Amino acid sequence: MGLMNYYRRFLKDHAKKTECLRHLLQHNVPFVWNSEQEETFQSLKDALCSAPILEHADMSKQMILTTDGCSSGLQGGSK
Repeated sequence: MGLMNYYRRFLKDHAKKTECLRHLLQHNVPFVWNSEQEETFQSLKDALCSAPILEHADMSKQMILTTDGCSSGLQGGSK
């Protein structure tokens, strides 16, 4: 669910589509996985693997690459 929350802006009706899975995360709710949860899970996996979430980069457009690292973790970097 954490990964899906990151991509929620790309998925129309995210809250409605994930409701049955979010219910399982509530306190004092028994974890019961049935066909409804399985279908929802599979549809979310499919959504993560299709456009606009997963597609080839358009090399004709400007890109901004943001990284999180430090020089001590780079190969050949100063020590």
